[in-house]
Parts: sequence; structure tokens; C-alpha cells
Amino acid sequence: MKPFTFMRSLRNKLLSTLLIIHLLMIGGVSWYFFSCYGDMIGTMKDDQLSKIADAWATNKQIPALMPLMVPADKLKSAFVVQLWDADGQLRASSWPELHAPLQAKKGYHDADVGGCHDCEWRIYTRPGQPGSDIKTIQVMHNLSYMKELMVKRALSAIVPLILMMPLSLLVIWLVVRKITRDLRVASRQIAAQETHHPHNVSPDGLPDEILPLVAAYNSLLDKLRAAWSAQRQFLEDAAHELRTPVTAVTLQLENLRQHIQQGEAS
Repeated sequence: MKPFTFMRSLRNKLLSTLLIIHLLMIGGVSWYFFSCYGDMIGTMKDDQLSKIADAWATNKQIPALMPLMVPADKLKSAFVVQLWDADGQLRASSWPELHAPLQAKKGYHDADVGGCHDCEWRIYTRPGQPGSDIKTIQVMHNLSYMKELMVKRALSAIVPLILMMPLSLLVIWLVVRKITRDLRVASRQIAAQETHHPHNVSPDGLPDEILPLVAAYNSLLDKLRAAWSAQRQFLEDAAHELRTPVTAVTLQLENLRQHIQQGEAS
């Protein structure tokens, strides 16, 4: 089984780290925008609900409400008004087909009306003015439509980050390519050196992070040169010390040879 070597590459490490940072940033921005935008829109919508209800509460008699004249796909983006009498009967509604029940308590409520996936409504309920035919006023808007709108706004906010991701990865890839190219130049310098005459590697153009490695390599070469020089000096001294005795012995043999007769020598 081959070992996992993908993360041993400096380029792969930087690209993977940048990708993770971008994904975390996109997720964080999406959550923050969705949360802040949701709180802002929710507060604004609640304020509009109460103001619409307060405006209808000024009527003494129950007026006839005109049905909402908006396209079907925009119907859930509108505010719906319901007017109830003292007997708990719905007397007027701007969307008669929407059968939203009368809430038992006053104030804000979230209710599921219709049993569908996008039928969650935000309802504000308040009593009418004393002496008015309007006993209760309910104003509501569709929460599912608002959440869908919030998701679209959050996605539009992270589009620049998504578009910047390939550009950032490309820039990092080019920078790492330049760094690795300098390292390849240094490695070729080392490989091209002669065995018996190595020379120091020049630190020019190399990243600061690689300079300690180059300095250590050059220091090692200096130590090797010093060791080779000491070894060569030792051999020269040894040869000099051995040369004198050998020469003396050779001379003695030559002198003896002159005093020995030919027959005696044999």
C-alpha cells in the first residue's frame, strides 16, 4: 500500500489550506448574513404588521375588503388583513381563500395555515377600539416566502467570495510554482557539482525559509573541505617522514653492495 503523499507537497498544502479557509469563510458569511438579515427583516415586518393593524383599528364599522389584486406568484409576498366580529366570525378578509384561524391570544404568533411546505405565517392579533364593530384584527405575512427571500439574499452575498476562490487558488499556485522553481534551480546546482570539488550553493533568489537549509549545506561543505585538507596534510607529512628512513636504507644497501664480491653476493 502506497503511503499518502499528497500533503507532503508544499503546493498542495497551501492550496488545500486556502480552499478550506475559503469554504469556512463562505459558510461563516452565509450564516452571519442570513442571521442578521433575518433579524432585521423580521423586526421590520413585525413593525409593519402592528402598524397595519393599528390603522384598521380606527374604523368603527367593518368595511368591505377588496381581494388582493396581485399575480398568483406574488400573492404570498403581500400582507393579509382579517377582521373579526364579537362572535368570533370572520367578517372581512383581503384573501378569503386563506382560512387562517383566529388566534386565542393577542400579539405575535407563528402558525401553519394550509398544511403545505410554504404555508408558515407570521400573525399579529390585536383587539379593535371600544364601541367598534371590529372585535379583533389579524394581519399576517408568509414566513416561508420571507425565508426564501433571505436565502436568495444570502446566496447573492457570497457570490463574490465564490468568484474569488479560483482567482485566489491561481495566485497561490503561481507563487508556489515560482518558489519551487527556485528550489529546482538550487537542486540542479547541487547535482551538477564535481565530486572532488564541491562548491557552496548561492542563496540569491531563494526564499527566506530555505536559507537555513542552504546555510547548513554550505557549512557541511566547509567542514568536509577542512577534513579533506587535514587528511591530505596528514598523508603528506607521513610520506615525508617515511621518505627519509627508506632513502637511508637504500643508500646503506648500495654501500654494502660495493664491498661484497660477486661470488659472495650469489
